[in-house]
Amino acid sequence: MSNIIGKFIEFLSFSKFIEFFHFIEFFFIFFIFLFRTVRDEEVAALREKAKDKAAFEQAVRLTDELALGENFVDFLTLPAYKLLIQRTDAKL
Repeated sequence: MSNIIGKFIEFLSFSKFIEFFHFIEFFFIFFIFLFRTVRDEEVAALREKAKDKAAFEQAVRLTDELALGENFVDFLTLPAYKLLIQRTDAKL
């Protein structure tokens, strides 16, 4: 009898794990939707004001990579510094 109870407890634990995993997955999908919705609104509002369209589009891509990328960077400014240095080198 205790073996059946043990198996049932294992099943419940696994079910809770799967339930938690689905919650995290839903939260992540919701975050992506929310991020893209807000980003699209803000980018549309700022695109017309941007003086350097290429730099603006590059900044939008960088923002997407930082927010949605698989790897999180320790300092958000480091990837931006790299882009600034590349742009400065290209102008020289």
